Amino acid sequence: MDEQGASGGGRVAWLDYARMASALAVVAFHYLWNGPYHHIVPVSFGWVGQIAAHGYLGVDFFFIISGFVILQSASGATSDRFVVGRLTRLYPAFLLCMLVTFVFRGMPLSDLPAQLTMMPRYFGVQPADGVYWTLAVEMKFYAAVLAVLLLGWMKQVQWLLLGAVLIFACWTNSWHNPSHYLEFAAGCALALIYRDGFKPVPSLTLAIAAPLVVYLAAKAGPSYTSHLAIALVMIAIFALFLAMRGVTFAPRSSAAVGALTYPLYLLHGQLGYAAMRALCTEDNKAWMTPLIAIAAIGCAWAVSRYEAWSRPWWKRQFDQSVGAGMRWLGNRLRGLRVTTASESA
Repeated sequence: MDEQGASGGGRVAWLDYARMASALAVVAFHYLWNGPYHHIVPVSFGWVGQIAAHGYLGVDFFFIISGFVILQSASGATSDRFVVGRLTRLYPAFLLCMLVTFVFRGMPLSDLPAQLTMMPRYFGVQPADGVYWTLAVEMKFYAAVLAVLLLGWMKQVQWLLLGAVLIFACWTNSWHNPSHYLEFAAGCALALIYRDGFKPVPSLTLAIAAPLVVYLAAKAGPSYTSHLAIALVMIAIFALFLAMRGVTFAPRSSAAVGALTYPLYLLHGQLGYAAMRALCTEDNKAWMTPLIAIAAIGCAWAVSRYEAWSRPWWKRQFDQSVGAGMRWLGNRLRGLRVTTASESA
């Protein structure tokens, strides 16, 4: 993600460290609990694993951060700039990590076209790594933001957010759990509060969304977790956002730390499990598991270097293809709005 701040487009540096903490929580969940619990790896970690079982909440933190960051990057952006920026940020690292995992697992070549979409389950294909399910959720959120940009509704975004949260609130007792969409909306509301202060509409949106997020996260918690612990973690996440508003925190290392989180998330799963199966025993797990996690971070660093090196080329390709299409579509929609306004007058 590109951390755009709430004031003047500045970087919100503490989010880089928050994202790394979230990524490490997810790594701990997979290595210390999920792998042993589902007998994917041949070791177990006792009470440490039971604590790590709550690490999946790092994904929920990611979604709140994503809502915050994406609203900031979309504010003042055109539809083509938004799409090109998102694709340039997400796709190169995804492509490299997915291909490595795809080849490592020996998946059938016929699955590759679906994998390239970032949403293979919509084509009846399992993702190369289970953690990729979040990418499809992110894509839906990006599509909603893109629609707002194309329709020229960014000035009304606070009302759209409030309406969306009220609609999601009506779903909480139905078959559908809208918790992730509420997390995006809560992040967006926090971004507006960071930028404009505690104005009524964003504050009301957050006041509705945050308790629902806490409630739904605790309600949906797996049987092996503490629902109280889940609720406390989610409350702490929102408290952290509010406490850090207006705090100047910009260490030079923040951008480098932030650059590691996305490739670490993409790479650590299947490759880490394979390393644990090959190398971990009950005798060496206390030091071998951290070494495997450090190796995953090293691989993430290498991907981040590739990402930085290849970014200009990818940006040109996306701008000349998808960006051009967005500019054409945006111009057409603007023309329709002008014609409609003229006819109404």
